[in-house]
Amino acid sequence: MSTCAITGANGFVGRALVRRFLADGWTVVALVRKPQFAPPGCMARAFVLGELPPPDLLAGVDLLVHAAYDFSARSWADICRINAVGSDLLFDAATRAGVKRQIFISSVAAFEGCRSLYGLGKLAAEDAALIRGGAVIRPGVVYSEDNGGLAARVEATAKRFPLVPMVGDGRYPLYTCHVDDLCALIAHLARAQDLPRAIITAANPTPITLRRLVESVTPPPRLVPIPWRLFAAGLRLAEALGLRPAFRADSVVSLVHGNANPDFSALRECPVTFRPYAPPSS
Repeated sequence: MSTCAITGANGFVGRALVRRFLADGWTVVALVRKPQFAPPGCMARAFVLGELPPPDLLAGVDLLVHAAYDFSARSWADICRINAVGSDLLFDAATRAGVKRQIFISSVAAFEGCRSLYGLGKLAAEDAALIRGGAVIRPGVVYSEDNGGLAARVEATAKRFPLVPMVGDGRYPLYTCHVDDLCALIAHLARAQDLPRAIITAANPTPITLRRLVESVTPPPRLVPIPWRLFAAGLRLAEALGLRPAFRADSVVSLVHGNANPDFSALRECPVTFRPYAPPSS
């Protein structure tokens, strides 16, 4: 029986991956801050991104899926130290432990020329995976039809407030990624003869706009357009005051300055189709 270790196993994507690999007959090791709160059905080992991994962290592991990202890191120095350098330490530990294959879950926000700190941090971590022969996946906006991911936050905001602020005119393209399709892709790579060298953009190739995503909520909220710079400035002020808004100022930068032409060529070589976006069920 093969063993898969998953970082970020308590997150939205991580939990979906745990369920998928358990269903496929793998032994799953959740690498989490608090092992006592790991998802059911799997083993658990303590792991903190940004800290030197324990020598035996990946003992007996055949596959590492790195899905963790520490969103509490807001400054570029902290993002580098925790997420970029932390990922490098993890991939190095996996290589030393003889882990046969490594898969890094990046983001469509990461691309040459990206401006968001999140995208830049993911880009640096991609390099750490690629130089060790690992596979890199760039999911789009991850969601599920049973109300998970970004769609859940959008719906919760729309139902809580009669007026919803909209970033500019809201006509920024979003490439969406159903969490089950993402898990299917990773499960395929886990068993493929060789890992692809090209970075895989994991999303439906036809984008939807932010406005359309928000208006897909039932009932659709009333939108209040706010210039994106003012929107981002308000979020930065909230963050400076120690608040934790549902959306980050850096996310606005990522949205406004997203990749206009993602490369889907590597995805066409994989036997997984990413479905069009469907709004969450109530």
